[in-house]
Amino acid sequence: MLGKGVSIGPGSVVESAARIGDATRIGAGAIVGEGILVIEGDVELGANPTIDPSALGETRIRRGPNIDNLVHIGHNCDIGEDVVIVAQTGIGGPSTVDRGAVVAGQVEMCT
Repeated sequence: MLGKGVSIGPGSVVESAARIGDATRIGAGAIVGEGILVIEGDVELGANPTIDPSALGETRIRRGPNIDNLVHIGHNCDIGEDVVIVAQTGIGGPSTVDRGAVVAGQVEMCT
């Protein structure tokens, strides 16, 4: 189920059982798995993230997170409101990321 104003980038796969809330932007190459997966809305997914559906229970991304490129969210994760998860971060399930958290992964700085 897709909400109003959802945009899906080229090469992305959104399985039919996923529930995607209003105003969610899904970047190129995203893989959004089939199963009990809820993306509440106002979520920004960058390029090539993968979000696994639940094995038991549900995988949920609450309203407002910004999930950057090359991020993996595992089975049964609960990602809180307004969370920021940046490049090449992997979150194994089942894990909970509380509201407003910033999770940084592989960082490379060039001067």
